[in-house]
Amino acid sequence: MQLRKLLTFLLFCSVISSVYSQSVKPKVALVLSGGGAKGFVHIPVLQTLDSLGIVPDIIIGTSMGSIVGGLYAMGYSGDDIYNMASQVNWNELFSEGVSLRDVAVEEKSEYEEYLTELNINHGRFKTSNYLLNDFNLMNLFEKLTVSTYSLKNFDELNIPFRSVTTNIVTGKEFVIDKGSLAVAMRASMSIPALFDPVVLDDKILLDGGVLNNFPTDIAKKWGADIIIGSDVGEGMVSKEGLNNLSDLLFQTGMLISNLHHEESKKLCDILVNNFPNLKYSSGDFDKLNDFIDDGSIALKEVLPQLQSLSYQLKNFKQRTRHQPIPLDSLVIDEEIFTGVNPENYKYIKARIGVEIGKYNQIDAIEQGLVNAMGSTLFEKLSYNISNHESKTTLEIDAKERDKHRFKASIHYDRHNGVGLILNYTGRNITGPASRSLISIDLAEQPKIRLQNIIHVGHERNWWWKAEALALQSRESIYQKGFEADYFRYRYFNFLNEFNKNINNLQSFIGLGIKYELTHFHPIINAEINPGIYGIKKYNFHTLDLFLKYEFNSLNKVLYPNSGRYIRVKLNRNLSNHVAVSYIDNNLSEVEGKVNGYWIFQFDFQQLFRLSSHTILGASVNIGNTLIDENSQLNFESYAFGSKFFIGGITDYYRSYQLEFYGLKRNEILATQYLSTTLSLQYRYNYDYYVTPHFSIANVAYGDLSDFASQLFKSNNKWTNFDTSGISVLASAGCMFSYNSLIGPIDFDCTWVNDVDKFRWNLRVGYLFPK
Repeated sequence: MQLRKLLTFLLFCSVISSVYSQSVKPKVALVLSGGGAKGFVHIPVLQTLDSLGIVPDIIIGTSMGSIVGGLYAMGYSGDDIYNMASQVNWNELFSEGVSLRDVAVEEKSEYEEYLTELNINHGRFKTSNYLLNDFNLMNLFEKLTVSTYSLKNFDELNIPFRSVTTNIVTGKEFVIDKGSLAVAMRASMSIPALFDPVVLDDKILLDGGVLNNFPTDIAKKWGADIIIGSDVGEGMVSKEGLNNLSDLLFQTGMLISNLHHEESKKLCDILVNNFPNLKYSSGDFDKLNDFIDDGSIALKEVLPQLQSLSYQLKNFKQRTRHQPIPLDSLVIDEEIFTGVNPENYKYIKARIGVEIGKYNQIDAIEQGLVNAMGSTLFEKLSYNISNHESKTTLEIDAKERDKHRFKASIHYDRHNGVGLILNYTGRNITGPASRSLISIDLAEQPKIRLQNIIHVGHERNWWWKAEALALQSRESIYQKGFEADYFRYRYFNFLNEFNKNINNLQSFIGLGIKYELTHFHPIINAEINPGIYGIKKYNFHTLDLFLKYEFNSLNKVLYPNSGRYIRVKLNRNLSNHVAVSYIDNNLSEVEGKVNGYWIFQFDFQQLFRLSSHTILGASVNIGNTLIDENSQLNFESYAFGSKFFIGGITDYYRSYQLEFYGLKRNEILATQYLSTTLSLQYRYNYDYYVTPHFSIANVAYGDLSDFASQLFKSNNKWTNFDTSGISVLASAGCMFSYNSLIGPIDFDCTWVNDVDKFRWNLRVGYLFPK
């Protein structure tokens, strides 16, 4: 081994001697191989070149090598690139589309609520040809390279640069030397099946590593006299190493490149051979510092050669490198949209919000794209800024989702049993900038929802929503913590609301009107088992006017770890009608109008990040009913449909419901409540969560004035349903969760006061969207 190193060094010295004798500076090429996260090992090479004063004359990169090389060619130093890599949230960068925080407020209720989604095109289901959406990735590349927008080609960079890709149309290598630097970098890392290929003119470009993962031959063709190569490739894997599906697929995809790997290494005058020192795989983007340490090992072996080259190059004038000048804003003269349906054009143009002929902040343009992507209209969305004949053009390249989409998921919980949720979502069916949907839950407790949303206004930040919801379920009546009676419950509502976005992604205010019907009757023949209330049939119709405000900055649908949620709603009853019939013939049927009422609801949730794995959650929930003083039927006795249903952790679709750990579903029917919950969510091993929680609440069954005057005099047991006072609820427990391939799995075990025992609950999969 020592002899081989000595011979290599002597050979290199002979090359350097011939260089030293030249009067013309030799062309030094830097070649960086592909390899995903392994490409982080290129960074120590760049840092060493910087410290030694070696400035390459040309840079060629494949895949991750193209990204690192492209940034270095722009003028960023090795330290700059390390700092960039350390500040990136790699999990978020490779996540599907945008976070919940960046989804339009009117779309949040349907976002990531299903197990699978399929496009319907010409009557046929169409699946996606990639696993990861590149929206966040392209946004990052555009942000880092925007200062190059006016360059004619990559020879005008600090250091001339080439990005190596594979044209799948011709089956040949394609080297990008001009155009958008961000697109060139992205095209070179279009890993088949993982990312969507990049379409460039008549070419469809895949990862350059398919044909040439270590493109030293291109450096030779470009006239390089000395090649410095940083390689992370293994070449052909032995029979013993091909022992799983991923290794087999990787070897198959890189077959041609691997066959030429040894030849590519031989073309290097200085080879930084990193592979033997690597401890992690190409997908371990969270191991940046480990890769930096690994890359330093091989670098030390060739450091004498690099020092010798640095000494010899001092005899020649090298390229002058300068930091890219940050570009904060620029005047946009023209805006071009590609791939946007005319029906969506005004909506998307308003969401992006670029002002033609004026200075536009780059951050504002990027946020505009996030706003547009948050509409969920697009599968892909990217931008490019170019300059031709002194005209600055913003090009928006879009790939819309199909007009018709089908979604599905499965679920289970103790109340609903096993169910299959089916959804159809159509765009622009009822007019431009509209969304229509039908959702059905085929379960023991079936549900169906029809909804239509239409955006209006110049900036498309007004929207009208019409919705109908019908469900049927089996509900229990409880006494002292035990089921005492069973009813077949049917609920229907229809609402019309008009909303104005305050912030397109976070908050809105709305005014609406809704009709609700609540019906229930005993499951067992009432004449055989009259039950505790002796009710034969109950119907309650209401017509209400409501005003609401919502704010949502939570970052995820499932197990969020940052953000805030606020909902404030004021409801005024305009009209109602109740009809109750009893088993006992001696009791007269009750029919008429109950006292009118106001209902106020306030929900607040805040998440605090204590560490990267631990989140403190705090929530406050308030529900109050102010009953009119008139001579109508008693609200407390007959307005069951407008009371607060409290308890459980499953699905909630009625207007007035509150989750409460430890209680059974809808175990308490109250008119007033004040509830607080604290939780501590701990994530381990990526998809597993443990969440201890504590909740306490005051509940009452009378008017608001009584609740306010006795709020701090709570002394009743909630199991007694004492309508004359206030009861205290308290629970403590823990939820164990797993974010599985079929959706979330949550098991909760909670102690609750008064019944003095632990209760458990299990829910699996995605629930019917609220």
